Amino acid sequence: MFPDNDRRKVWWEVIRRAAILGVLLMAAVTSARADGTNRQGFVFTVNEENDYFSIPTTDKHYTQGIHFSLMWPDDEAPLLARPLAWTPPLGFQRPIQKFGFELGQDLYTPIDLTASAVIPNDRPYAGWLYLGGLREDRGLTAGQIPTLDRYEVELGIVGPWSLGADEQNWWHDLIGNSLANGWDQQLGNEPGLLLRLDRKWRIVDAGESDGLHLQVLPRAGVALGNIQTSARIGATVRVGQHIPDEFAAAIPPRVGWYLFSDVGGRGVLYNEFLNGSVFHASHSVTPEPGVLELRAGLVFELGHSEISYTYVYLNKEFKEQGVYDAYGSLTYVYRF
Repeated sequence: MFPDNDRRKVWWEVIRRAAILGVLLMAAVTSARADGTNRQGFVFTVNEENDYFSIPTTDKHYTQGIHFSLMWPDDEAPLLARPLAWTPPLGFQRPIQKFGFELGQDLYTPIDLTASAVIPNDRPYAGWLYLGGLREDRGLTAGQIPTLDRYEVELGIVGPWSLGADEQNWWHDLIGNSLANGWDQQLGNEPGLLLRLDRKWRIVDAGESDGLHLQVLPRAGVALGNIQTSARIGATVRVGQHIPDEFAAAIPPRVGWYLFSDVGGRGVLYNEFLNGSVFHASHSVTPEPGVLELRAGLVFELGHSEISYTYVYLNKEFKEQGVYDAYGSLTYVYRF
C-alpha cells in the first residue's frame, strides 16, 4: 500500500486532468446544446481503470486504462461519425440514435516490473492508444423489450508510439513508486483495428417510481480485429432509487443511487496483448479460451452528473498466469 500523502497526490492529479478535459469539451459544445425537446443532449464521460484502485492494490497485467468519450445529441451525427450510420438498425422499431467519439489508452505489463529482460511465463508489455467512433441505437425490439445497441470502431497504434511507457512511468513517479524497467521489451509499433457490437436488454423493471427499483439487464456482444476477436455474454442486476433510464427518449436530471452486480464471460479467439504482434515476431503467452468476469459497484446520480465505482475481478486470462486479476474503475458522466 502507498502512504496516504502519495494517495492524495494521485487522486488530485486524476481529478485535475479529468476536470481540465471536461471543461474544454463542455466549452466547445456549449453553444450547440440540445434544444428543449424530449430527447437526450450531449453526454461526456471520463473513465479511469487502474489496479491501484482495487483492494488489495496491485500493479500487473491490465494495469491502467483512461477513456474519454463525447456523444452528440440524439439523431445528430458529427461529420466524421456519419459512416457509422450506414449500417441499418438490427430489429428496432424506429430507434433513437446517438453518435460520438472516444479517445483511450490501455496499458498491460507483467507482474515483475523490476526485470528489464523478457519474462517467458508472463505477458508482454504493451500499450494501446486509439480513437474510436461510437453509435448507440435505443428503443424497442421484438416483444416490446427495451434494447440498447452500441457500435464502436477503434483505430489506433500498439507499441512505443502508444506512449505506454511514458504514461506508466509518469504515474509511478507521481506516486513515488519505482519505475517499470521492461518497456524496452514491449510489443512493437503496428496499427490496430477493433470493431465492437454490444446489445443490452431490460427484461425486468420492478418497483415504485419514487421507491426502490429492481432491474435485470442481460447482454451479449462480439469484437473483431487484430486487437481482439472474441464473443461475450453476461447479465447485470441493479437495485436502487431513481435509476437512470438509458433506454428512454430522455433522462431527466434527478438525485438517486443504485448498487449493481454483474456476471459475464467471454470466449477469446485472439488477443494481441497475449498472442503477440501480428506483423512481426514478439514475445507471447497462451490465452485461455474462456475468461470469467465479476463486477460490483455503486452509482450516484446528482442531477446532470453521475459518479460510480466498480470493482472488477477476472480469472486467469492466459495459461501461464498464476493468480486472478482485479482492478477498480472510476467513472464520471455529465449529461447536458
